[in-house]
Amino acid sequence: MAVVAAQTALERAGSTAADIDLILHADTYHQGQDLWPVASYIQRQTVRNTCSAIEIRQMSCGGMAAIDLAAAYLTATPGRADALLTTADRMCLPGVNRWSTDPGTPYADGATAIVLSTRSGYARLRSIVMYADSELEGVHRGDEPFSPAPFTHRIPVDFEAAKQAFTRQFGLSFAIQRVNASQHFTIKQACADAEVDLAEVEWV
Repeated sequence: MAVVAAQTALERAGSTAADIDLILHADTYHQGQDLWPVASYIQRQTVRNTCSAIEIRQMSCGGMAAIDLAAAYLTATPGRADALLTTADRMCLPGVNRWSTDPGTPYADGATAIVLSTRSGYARLRSIVMYADSELEGVHRGDEPFSPAPFTHRIPVDFEAAKQAFTRQFGLSFAIQRVNASQHFTIKQACADAEVDLAEVEWV
């Protein structure tokens, strides 16, 4: 899925292999093989060049992190042109039950791709704000000990059990308040960096 999305993005951007200076692929779950450089597979199936191809695994923040990192990479050295960014996941048994692994959040299959460029394009990246609150990492870890291999504790993964363990220790309001505070900060800062008021934003 990531390859198909990448091919479409490259075609629409008019980018060639020589233009791509970085490939970042973000995902959250198993990518079809064990201990395997999935970003290199995407590179081989698309541009087949020799730039760095790196996987990012930071759960739902991975795609946004890829944009942030790619923007910094492209602007750090004069002459860098484009970065190819992809995301893809197939949520399936036995590891994940898309309907019950994370109650209230059904998990779908899908892929995205974008070419971030220092050249002109159909849109301009005006701002991007990241806010990492490591106090909340335990929401998906719970109180289980570290394991020697995937799915040692239970299969399929059960985020509800982890959330309940976290809530017992810290309380539900602790997580809600921190999430709300981080969202407020990122929205306010993103608007400030882009020099716009929230009331001017037409799409959210």
